[in-house]
Amino acid sequence: SVGLPCISPTSYQQLIRVCSHNGDLDRAEKLLMDMCSDGLIPSEVEFNGLIHACTRVGDKERAEVYFRMMEERGIVPDLVSYNSMI
Repeated sequence: SVGLPCISPTSYQQLIRVCSHNGDLDRAEKLLMDMCSDGLIPSEVEFNGLIHACTRVGDKERAEVYFRMMEERGIVPDLVSYNSMI
């Protein structure tokens, strides 16, 4: 993980959001992996952050991978998900 003890899902959401807004896709992806390693289940919030990060760096194909991954995990894409994909 990012070196913080007992990091909460909300903290992961905020960290992924910051990475997303800064176009730091690699760090956002690592945070998602850390979250899963910590036994937490990502929601549409984390996936939307990753999709947004992908589009900020111009990687539409990677955004589509995360969009499909959301659906495969049973997470229903929301308006933010679809807007990010446009």
